[in-house]
Amino acid sequence: MGRGIGPTHAEAGIVCTLRAGDIVDKGQPLFEVHANSRGELAYALQFAAMRPDVVLIAD
Repeated sequence: MGRGIGPTHAEAGIVCTLRAGDIVDKGQPLFEVHANSRGELAYALQFAAMRPDVVLIAD
């Protein structure tokens, strides 16, 4: 944790549930969002929304 741009506390974070090369189904969750409060949840969701290009999905 604490590598610069991401959340620095596990209480507000985004965890990718997949590895490169995994096959996913339409609608399958790609991330888990963790928060201990509404404020931390809002921060984590905003952080993810501001970085839509962090994941590339290709055939």
